[in-house]
Amino acid sequence: AKEAVNSTLSTYKQYYGESFYDTLESSYMTEDVFKSLLYVQFFNEKMLDLMVKGAEELTVDEKVNELLNGGQMIRVYHILTPELETAESILEAAKAASDTEFYDLIQEHGRDTGMVGNKDGYYFSAGQMVVEFEDAAFALEIGQTSEIVETEYGYHIIRRLPMEKAYVEAHVNELYEIKLNTDLAELIESNAMFIGGFVEEPTEDTAE
Repeated sequence: AKEAVNSTLSTYKQYYGESFYDTLESSYMTEDVFKSLLYVQFFNEKMLDLMVKGAEELTVDEKVNELLNGGQMIRVYHILTPELETAESILEAAKAASDTEFYDLIQEHGRDTGMVGNKDGYYFSAGQMVVEFEDAAFALEIGQTSEIVETEYGYHIIRRLPMEKAYVEAHVNELYEIKLNTDLAELIESNAMFIGGFVEEPTEDTAE
């Protein structure tokens, strides 16, 4: 790790030349802080490698089981309407509806083209949806319906559904990749890896 970090630090110094320390100062950084961030980046990349290699060693059944029972991915239906009055007028019916009846309400009132005609619903993990929608969806128990949720897209009524094993099996690689991306995002957040936000990453051409 030490050799890799020192090599990367040297590349930045070569790329920025005499302006390297001015660039750090303008970003409220010292060389020691910058070096610490390089260590964080290094270990995050190593962790990602381990995560990917670990996933490659899993069987399909193991991946399916992890997706179904890991709690990181959920499945929902939702009714989206641009008018609050429409959402209010159908809320009680939506809450009382069976899953099939809720789906019918989507066809009648829904304005999300990705949801209309989509009997599978949406499968997603943290970080894929706008925060208001995501927070409301993950707070639901299976079979529960939300209150009206307002986002930049309009007004939503969300129904959480059970994950379908057959669907997960048919889309296991795609869904597991989403899970890995979520794992990585959580890893980055927990380590506060924001190195790309304060200086430009040097390329091979500009580093020469």
